Amino acid sequence: MIAVLMGIAQLFNAILSSHSNLILIRMGQRARASLQTLVYSKSLRLSQPARAEFSDGQIKNMMQIDAARLGSSAGLLLHMSTNLNANPKPNLHLQVSYT
Repeated sequence: MIAVLMGIAQLFNAILSSHSNLILIRMGQRARASLQTLVYSKSLRLSQPARAEFSDGQIKNMMQIDAARLGSSAGLLLHMSTNLNANPKPNLHLQVSYT
């Protein structure tokens, strides 16, 4: 009986973990798309002297890199916050060696 309950608990844990990962991926994609839209609309409003500073390719490259970083960090930030809630007193001592 205990083994069956443990198996059901593991199955339930796997389902919830997969669902949480799906939510994190969606959140990251939405953040990335929002940032790309904001940067693109800002680039359309740039003045001619400001636009001459960077080429169109450089603006697009910076936009994609920044959006990708934001999208990938969204899940990381949520995992960090849940880990801090699980362990409210994390060990933050750094070991420094002077050689």
